[in-house]
Formats: sequence, C-alpha cells, structure tokens
Amino acid sequence: MSSMALILGAGFSKTAGSPLAAELFDIEPFGGAQWRNRLIERVLVAWDRWSREHDGGPEAFVTEVYRHRNEFSGLKLWQDIVQFLAMRLAQDFARWYKHDSKSSRSSDNIFEAQIPFPHELWWDALFQRLGLEYPLTVVTTNWDIWVERGLRPRPTPRRLRPGFHYGSGKELLAGVTGHPRSEYRRNPEISGSVALLKLHGSISWAVEKTSLVKYGDCRPAFRGDAAMIPPIQGKETPEWLKPIWELALEKLKAATTWLIVGYSIPDYDVEIGRLLKKSGVNRPLVHVFAPHPEPIAERLGRWVDATDVILHGPIPEACGDLADMRIL
Repeated sequence: MSSMALILGAGFSKTAGSPLAAELFDIEPFGGAQWRNRLIERVLVAWDRWSREHDGGPEAFVTEVYRHRNEFSGLKLWQDIVQFLAMRLAQDFARWYKHDSKSSRSSDNIFEAQIPFPHELWWDALFQRLGLEYPLTVVTTNWDIWVERGLRPRPTPRRLRPGFHYGSGKELLAGVTGHPRSEYRRNPEISGSVALLKLHGSISWAVEKTSLVKYGDCRPAFRGDAAMIPPIQGKETPEWLKPIWELALEKLKAATTWLIVGYSIPDYDVEIGRLLKKSGVNRPLVHVFAPHPEPIAERLGRWVDATDVILHGPIPEACGDLADMRIL
C-alpha cells in the first residue's frame, strides 16, 4: 500500500521565521520574569565565554555542555541551555502584554490558525496533490509547533487540512491558554489522521512524574521544564521518547515515498542516520527540498539505498513541484 512520510528539519521552520541551529543564541528571548531573566543571562554569559575560547558554533557549544553535564555544575548549565532554547523557540508563538504590572502571554498554543505564507503554500500544495485520505506521517527533529498549527489539531476539510495526532490517535491535551470562552481552551483535543512524530521532543511537552504530558500550548517552555533532547552525536533517548522513535521506524519503513524538507542529515546526528538506515530497507522513492539539495542527497546515500532521489529547490519556491510530483 502506498504511503508517504515527511521528514522535516530546521530548514522547514526557518521558512516560518524560526532560527537555524547556528542562530539560536543570536537573539535574546524575552523572559518576562526575574528567574527567566537570570537563566537567560547565565546561558549567554557561558556561551560568550566559550565562544571566545573555542572554535565552532552553537552546535559545538551545546554538544560540549551535554557531554560534560554530569560534572560539577554541568547539569545545571545543561538544564539552563535546554530551557533557554525552549524559550527562544516559543518566543515565535507568544504575544506578551502587561496585566496588573505583570507580564502575561497569549496565543502560544497549537490552535492558532494563522501560519506564515510559506507553510500555508506548502500544506495547500501537498494536500491538493494527495487529498485528505492519503496515508501520511510527519517525522520531525524540530521542537517548535509550526507543524501542529499547519496540519490543524482536528480535521478541517474546507481548509484542506486532515488534522494530526501524536502517534496515539485521538488525545486530550493538557490545558491551553487563551480566551476563557474559547472552545479549544475548554476542549483541547487532537483528532486528526496524520501522525506527527517529534523525535527530539517539543516546547509544548513536559515530563511530570516520569510520564510525558503533552500540552496544547507552550507553557512548559516558559515555566522551565520543556521535554527536549539535543540533536547531537551520542545523545541518550529517554524512556518517554522511545515509543516515538519506535513508531517513527515503523512508519518510515512502511512509507513508499519520503519527502525530506529542510533537513540536512547532519553528520553529527548519527542516531537519525541509523533510523533512516533501518527504515529505508524497502528502498523508498525520496524527494529532497532544500536550497542546496545535492549534498543532502549525498549524505542520504550513506544510509539509504533509495529507489530514486529527486532534487528540488527550497520552499516556498518549489511548492509548485508538488502538483506533478512522482510518488510510489
């Protein structure tokens, strides 16, 4: 049976305005609370000190802190970095305002329907090509919630959106910020048909008492306990994330066509490479969408013997290619 898997990386979110890995420390996020401001300052001071003494960018800095996290003070810095990154990415979704002299936020939830034009164009073109019934899985290394907003939490046929779920079908999420009369605040349920598998966690997830709790908004990012792991070599996959990786392996292996969008298959993320190798045994047809797709195709070839690899430009420029895209 034909099916498709989308493999989305940081380049996909970049088209919506989110930063690439090399840009994660370029802009200071808005803290809105003293403890968050202190955390932001600690991370930026550590990054500045490290970057003065070492070659390499943010990925190298994050990798070194992760590898030394069990040493004295290393764990605290590592936890600070994870929450800094969560706040930095969640910043793209929140609207801040003053209420009773305190900073409050709104709109940082998955139910907001407005998304950037490149993503609107992408999803429109994809579902015009596939329809809403075609079996589709989205596998992503991204922590943000752009895909949730793009697919929509529930099917919306008039907008040609099938809705998504996190791999377990219909699911009631934890609380959503928003207007008290909002339907989604009363009933934050996801019930779509597309499995969205987030391999590195999410700014809207938290681990509470060893269990993964999925929120309908980004409150874990702002309260300091977002469930996220780094895209680096040697990362450990925690127990709460293993079922997602197992389901990703199953879905990728079953998919006859892969679309790799904005994911560079970096050499340092060996675990993703191994996942692609295990899941590519059935030789899928692969489409690569990127500003420079040739090196991505070359790196893919180290892991997967694809039936064919078809190269495209970046989105949104290449969205028109979807209309007559070859699929198996």
